[in-house]
Amino acid sequence: MGSRALLLLKATTAGTLLSTSKSAFSKPLIIRISTRRFSTRSALLPPDLPRLAETARISLTPQEAEEFAPKIRQVIDWFGQLQAVDLQSIEPSIRADEEERNEWFAAAMEFERKNSQGTGSGDRISRQSWYRDRVSGNSRLLSDYFVENPVYDETLFRRRFHLSRPLFLRILHALQQHNNYFVQRRNAANTIGFSGEQKMTAALRMLAYGMSADSIDEYVRIGESTTIECVKRFCQGVLEIFGPEYLRSPNAADISRLLRKANQRGFPGMLGSLDCMHWEWKNCPAAYHGMYTGHVHRPTIVLEAVASYDLWIWHAFFGMPGSNNDINVLDASNLFTNLREGRGPPADYTIMGNHYNMGYYLADGIYPKWATIVQTISHPQEPAHEFFASKHESY
Repeated sequence: MGSRALLLLKATTAGTLLSTSKSAFSKPLIIRISTRRFSTRSALLPPDLPRLAETARISLTPQEAEEFAPKIRQVIDWFGQLQAVDLQSIEPSIRADEEERNEWFAAAMEFERKNSQGTGSGDRISRQSWYRDRVSGNSRLLSDYFVENPVYDETLFRRRFHLSRPLFLRILHALQQHNNYFVQRRNAANTIGFSGEQKMTAALRMLAYGMSADSIDEYVRIGESTTIECVKRFCQGVLEIFGPEYLRSPNAADISRLLRKANQRGFPGMLGSLDCMHWEWKNCPAAYHGMYTGHVHRPTIVLEAVASYDLWIWHAFFGMPGSNNDINVLDASNLFTNLREGRGPPADYTIMGNHYNMGYYLADGIYPKWATIVQTISHPQEPAHEFFASKHESY
């Protein structure tokens, strides 16, 4: 605005055509400006400089006041000359560009005002931060569970984390080697970050208990957004680290190990325990409630799994609606697909003088009486049956 005012001021002084090659519009402009008759002296009265300095709380000596008075008078004269310029005589295209710029400036100011205030349903609320004292939260967590003499012993640790302390530390060490997100570091402001124990505890509390991300903040001292990020990084890290080892079908070496262990436990030829469980679908759409609601009386999704003696789940079939029972899920799964095609896992064993070359699975009474499924005895009456049922159900 100042550069344009100077151009206009020169034009009014000359009263002729003004040609400029460099202007605020990035192209040559020829502006024809009509002038009014005005006095070279402004009609504004000169200010009382000592009184003005006293109002602004500025101390001026008489010499300084005498020095600054002509300069202030020149500024007042300049504003008086600027008021005399007839802006209506400017070319319409130039005025349109100026009006458009003013509109953009007003819109930008309004957008900034809304963002700063954060009012209204559609406005963006600026992010707030709280001092959570993450260091004390980490110290409390370590003293409760991870020091040499913790407040809570191994039993309470397993109950609350759903895994043992050595397994927790093993997973944490693997995650830290795989991704430095779980390594405690300092940020750009030289502030100490969250420890790996805090981040993994927040992820496990959400996965094990179904807690909301905001509820983790009170004990672990981690905010909602960081907790969600911890869960994502934890699941991704576990999948990338342990997936190739555990999320696969058993090979020949695994089958040999499973058969050897099963023979030691009194079940030669057994490959694992087969069963189904229902996982509640909390946010199931209302239109799907009938399809996914079964004997649990809540919408669920069925998981079919085969687990070994060391809790290695080497087969998982997940996704069937909760209205299906174990038999329907077994018919839809691919557990016996390779066996039907003659590509089942090799198993050679002998029971009571009879040789077998096909393994079997332990299951409950709802499953069909197939050669590859050994059911328990629901109501044993004889001692031998009671012994078999106890061994079967405790495997």
